[in-house]
Amino acid sequence: MMLYVLRHGVAEEVGPEGTDGSRRLTPGGRRKLRAAAAGVRGLGVAFDAILTSPLVRAGETAAIVAEALGNQPAPRELAALEPGVPPVETARALRASSTWPSWATSPA
Repeated sequence: MMLYVLRHGVAEEVGPEGTDGSRRLTPGGRRKLRAAAAGVRGLGVAFDAILTSPLVRAGETAAIVAEALGNQPAPRELAALEPGVPPVETARALRASSTWPSWATSPA
């Protein structure tokens, strides 16, 4: 399994609800992210899945990347990508969401 990790674009200092999870991308963050996503498309990189945490800015980031790739695949929220989830649980959820055969995702 090949895993690409993309950090969200530049986000607001404070979200509309006053929480970290509600922070949205700034206009500049969206612009830079669209340029980065266009670069990914230009490299011919294709994804089997686009997974996002429940954070607003992460969902916006995933949507921009998916749009640049023709919305194939559509982003899916994965709760295990939320901050504070133990890494072993995140790895387990990533393996479970993989489209690869089980032998390719089993730990060594």
